[in-house]
Amino acid sequence: MQVGETGSVTGIDMTDELLAVSRAHIDAYTKQLGYKQPNLKFVSGYIEFLEKAGIAANSLDLIISNCVVNLSPNKEQVLRSAFNALKEGGEMHFSDVYSDRKIPDATRKHKVLYGECISGALYINDFIHLCKKVGFEDPRVLIKTPITIGNPELQDLLGETKFYSITMRLFKLKNLEMKCEDYGQVAIYKGTLPGNKHSYILDDHHKFEANKPALVCGNTASMLGETWLKKHFTIIGDRNVHYGEFDCSNSKAVATASSSSSSSSDDCCAGDSACSAGGCSSGVCC
Repeated sequence: MQVGETGSVTGIDMTDELLAVSRAHIDAYTKQLGYKQPNLKFVSGYIEFLEKAGIAANSLDLIISNCVVNLSPNKEQVLRSAFNALKEGGEMHFSDVYSDRKIPDATRKHKVLYGECISGALYINDFIHLCKKVGFEDPRVLIKTPITIGNPELQDLLGETKFYSITMRLFKLKNLEMKCEDYGQVAIYKGTLPGNKHSYILDDHHKFEANKPALVCGNTASMLGETWLKKHFTIIGDRNVHYGEFDCSNSKAVATASSSSSSSSDDCCAGDSACSAGGCSSGVCC
């Protein structure tokens, strides 16, 4: 488990049956890790209201969710709740389904499409707006993969709407700006992250080769220099002099095996505690 023996993990779910199964495996999982005491627990609650489930504000380093935000009727509240629960410098990672246009209400009410996490998909630009509204100023894409609708009848209902599975990375940082701005800053990756000796991928258009200086925007400099990543990077420069908007098109694009398209560049785990909101991902069960 990436948080280590001294860290802690909290899983949250609204279903009693899933909570019972998860709790039944705590002791076996603790033994498998070789820990003396369990460092994870599972609580009942909703991803829209983490504080009501006992998750204190400003208490988490990382929140992980796997394709459940799609099913929430109040996606803004999900993001707001996560933002409030994170510490300054904390992150939210989650995979979900998004559309390239707004979906008509009649289509959203289709039971099969809803059950398949399709009709509940949020238009990607609406999602970016919600992120910025609650405080996640610069949402980053990690992986973006097209989704194929195999049923001709369902495809006919959806028309030309295209869907994507996208893994997002959101930082809670006070210094993030709405746009990528140029302050002449440079980032150098030290090659010190386990399993990432030669390079580190921040998002789908930022790959840092070890010991190679790279120009970065102010937001990227903050993500690398004001979070848990700071001990693995050297940031040269500050924000005393502004050179205008940063040209993200010059950033090194990152190719991933599971990604067949990249996000627009317009908007461009390793803490002691984590919360998995409604899904099982990266070894954090819920």
